[in-house]
Amino acid sequence: MLRTFLMLWALSPGNAFTPLALQSAHISAAEELEEHALPPPSTCVTFQGRVRYSLGYDHLVDVQNGCTQAVSCAVTTNVNPQPVTVNLKPTESATVVTFIGSPAREFTPRVVCQYSP
Repeated sequence: MLRTFLMLWALSPGNAFTPLALQSAHISAAEELEEHALPPPSTCVTFQGRVRYSLGYDHLVDVQNGCTQAVSCAVTTNVNPQPVTVNLKPTESATVVTFIGSPAREFTPRVVCQYSP
């Protein structure tokens, strides 16, 4: 009986001695429920690349947040893989300059977003 009590006590969720794998399972389940409550940002954030000429081609990426929550987005291109982070409130938009004076007039933008707290 003492063995059963100790096993149940050791596996209780609020116990500091709970194995890390079980604690992670509880956290992962909670995070999964939160993630399913909102659509992923990729469904409500839109972006478009455009070029402006001035002593070379400037690469611009227009990002618009159509989500109901704030997002943080990393903007990269095939010409400039260094990410530029932009934080957008709901319904806010911004233009990100990823390259100034490029010899290339074509580029492919990539925007990866996640919800901000």
